[in-house]
Amino acid sequence: MRDNRILNSVKKRDVLLANSPLPTRAKAEIDNLNLPQSYINQIKQYQVGIYPRELKEQELEALQAKKENIIGELVNTCLNDTNSENLDRLIQALKQDDDYKSKLVLIPLLISDGRYNKAQQQIQKLEQRLNELSPDVQTEVENFIELQNLNITLAQTPDSLKNSVIIANTAYLTALAADEDALGSVDAALLLQEAGVKKYYERIALPDENSAKLISPVGNSNANTMTDIQSGFINIYPNPVKDKLYIEILASEEVCDGVIELYSMEGKLIKQFELNEQDCVKTIDITNFATGEYMINVSCNGENIFTKKITIIK
Repeated sequence: MRDNRILNSVKKRDVLLANSPLPTRAKAEIDNLNLPQSYINQIKQYQVGIYPRELKEQELEALQAKKENIIGELVNTCLNDTNSENLDRLIQALKQDDDYKSKLVLIPLLISDGRYNKAQQQIQKLEQRLNELSPDVQTEVENFIELQNLNITLAQTPDSLKNSVIIANTAYLTALAADEDALGSVDAALLLQEAGVKKYYERIALPDENSAKLISPVGNSNANTMTDIQSGFINIYPNPVKDKLYIEILASEEVCDGVIELYSMEGKLIKQFELNEQDCVKTIDITNFATGEYMINVSCNGENIFTKKITIIK
C-alpha cells in the first residue's frame, strides 16, 4: 500500500513537472498538494516563466489590440478620403472578419455612409451571435445594437421630429450615457444634449492639433446670450448634408462674433470658419469633405458654447 502511494506521488510529480510552468491558478495550489515536501520544492523550482497557453493568450490579446488600432486608423483615413473605393474595401474587409468586434466598427460605419439596409443586415447577424458572448459582453452588445437601431431611425427622420424620437428614448439613453465605459456612451450623451434633454459639456472634448478644448458650462458673464443659444437659437441644417451646410444664428449680434470649427469624430480639427456680426446665416461648402460623421463646434468670445454632430453624405 505504501509503495502504491509513493508510486502515485511520483507519477503526480512527474506529470506536474512535465507540464511546468503551470497555469497561474495551479501555481497557487502547489503548497496544498498532497505530496512530500521535497516533491513540492522540486515542482516550485520548475515554475519559471509563463505557462505556454497563458503566453499565447497574452500574445493574442496584444495582436487584438494592434488590430483594433489599425482598424481605427483605417476608419479615420477612409472617412477623410475622397476616394470612396477605399471605404468600400474597408467595409468589405470588416464584413469578412468573423470577430464580433469588427461588427461594432462596421455597423456605425455603414450608418454614417447612409447604407442603412446593410447596417440592419449586420445588426441582425450580430444579434444571431449574442449567445456566443459572455453575459457581460452580451449586455453591452445588446445596448450597442439598440443605439445603432436608434441612429438608423434618427438618420431617416425629418429634422423637425428628431428631438421627439430622442426624448421618447430618454430613459435608455440616460442610462447608457451614465456609464462612461460603455459602448456608445458618448453618442448617447450627444443625442441627449442635441435634444436639450441634458447637458454633457464636461464629457465632450474637442481637441485641436496643439491642445485639448473642453466644452464647458456657460459662464455668468454672458448668461442671457448663452442661454438663448442653448435654447435653440443656433440652427444647423440640413443634416445629413451633401453640399451646403447652413448655420443659422437667431440671437443677438454679439453671438455672431465667433468661430465655427469642424472636427472629425476622433477630435481632429478639419476646418475653421470665421463667424462675424453679419453672419446671421453662415453657409459652409462641404463638397470637398469625405463621407462620415463630424462635430460642429461654435465658439463665442473665446468660449465653446454649442456642439452638434452632423453626417456628410455623397
